[in-house]
Amino acid sequence: MNYPIDVSKPLRSVSQFAGEPDAPFHYMENIRGPLHALQSELYWHFQDLCYFHHITYADLKRRLDFLAEEHQRFTQYILEEEQKVDEGDREAFRVYESRTRTNFMDRDIELERAKSFADEYSIIGLWAMAERFLGKCYASIVAQRDSVPSDTVKRPYKWKNFKTAYKTFMIDLPTLHDYDNANECRTLNNAIKHFELVSDPLAGFTYWSAHRGMKISEVQIEMQRYATGVYNFCGALIEAGNKHLDPTFAV
Repeated sequence: MNYPIDVSKPLRSVSQFAGEPDAPFHYMENIRGPLHALQSELYWHFQDLCYFHHITYADLKRRLDFLAEEHQRFTQYILEEEQKVDEGDREAFRVYESRTRTNFMDRDIELERAKSFADEYSIIGLWAMAERFLGKCYASIVAQRDSVPSDTVKRPYKWKNFKTAYKTFMIDLPTLHDYDNANECRTLNNAIKHFELVSDPLAGFTYWSAHRGMKISEVQIEMQRYATGVYNFCGALIEAGNKHLDPTFAV
């Protein structure tokens, strides 16, 4: 029995990389700017999200390892016992073997679905993080510019409205660091929540173009690429906000 479920690569936060090319950029220079509190909050929020994904994968790995060991013992048992079974009991023995193997398959499918669930909801969580900091950053810029409490600032909530609103600060969202991966994560998030299938907008991205119409759960999601992309995008957004509020701010 083969287990195609790969839980060897849970999401990693900034501090868990050691110079790899796909590592998120730390953006900790933002702590020296007017939006310093947002950068600190982003860093820890991202770490918590990655830790959630890591815990889920660790538990799935434990269950997969246990299932594999149990299946190996069962296979050995069948090999030994089938030599001893009387001819009159052979049919009952085969029924027992078949039902037990079906049980293994069902448990394997259950774990595969749990992994897909964890990945898909982590994608939703990543874009929720982006939306949170898009709103917080906008409110903080307006609050500091106009000397008003940030919780009194009306925030955009639709993607197109965010893009328009930030242009008033001379911040063009599509030009920010790792926008392409963040935008792909946004589109994947929408497809997960509303379609469950690889929608036409999602299939417009190279990675998904060959999977149009398929169930998203049947496609391997490049989790770290999206996690890195969203963190970089949010960090770059805070950096741009720092520069807008303080033209002397430099990284």
